[in-house]
Amino acid sequence: MIDEDITQDRLALRAIAERRELFRIAAQSALDRSKGGKTLDPDARRWALRWASIKPLNGGLSTGEKE
Repeated sequence: MIDEDITQDRLALRAIAERRELFRIAAQSALDRSKGGKTLDPDARRWALRWASIKPLNGGLSTGEKE
């Protein structure tokens, strides 16, 4: 039971980390496509700058399949 809980916690933490990485990638893409944020409205530019500044995920993304 405890081992199963630990495994579930690790999977949940990995999912959160991967979600953050996807937001980081999307934000960097938005900045790249908008000439560094020049063509974004101020709120979108703030969002993109915040998420793009996050440290990249260590290792690659999973395939998304259940383990």
